[in-house]
Amino acid sequence: MTFRIDGLRGLVDALNELGGEYAVEASERALREALKIPAKAMRQNIPVRSGKGRRSIRYKIDKRTDQLASGTVGVFGRRAWYMRLVERGVAPHDIPSEMRGRGRNRRRNKAVAVINGRVVGRVKHPGFQPKSYLADAFESSQQRTLLEFRDALAEMIVVQATRKARDSR
Repeated sequence: MTFRIDGLRGLVDALNELGGEYAVEASERALREALKIPAKAMRQNIPVRSGKGRRSIRYKIDKRTDQLASGTVGVFGRRAWYMRLVERGVAPHDIPSEMRGRGRNRRRNKAVAVINGRVVGRVKHPGFQPKSYLADAFESSQQRTLLEFRDALAEMIVVQATRKARDSR
């Protein structure tokens, strides 16, 4: 889920005039403020059992990009690895029996489950339908995010322009 912001000519011209590290700093700070909105919407939209999924929703600013600013909102970390399964769903499948695979893969497939006190070597998992909690929250907060980015960028351009003027003395 990504979106580009086009049509902010006045702000783009101001960023070009600012130039260099000041423009990068202004755009990254504005993006950081804007990404808080979809992250908060995702946290509010997700159902809670243990809270791991909710706590793993974060935003990151990508420093390794050729663009002025790039960021990501989503589930990060290993604690809530299952959130991608909840978001996209799982097809019906078999959890493999222990005798599947050859060579060194044979050891990896010794998956067993305990069902009603009985150890079984193979389980038919029914799968489940996708529940797009994160995508829905992202879509519902997209307009507010764009408006917040525009306002924060205008504010950060002024802040960075005064910083540039102070540094050039």
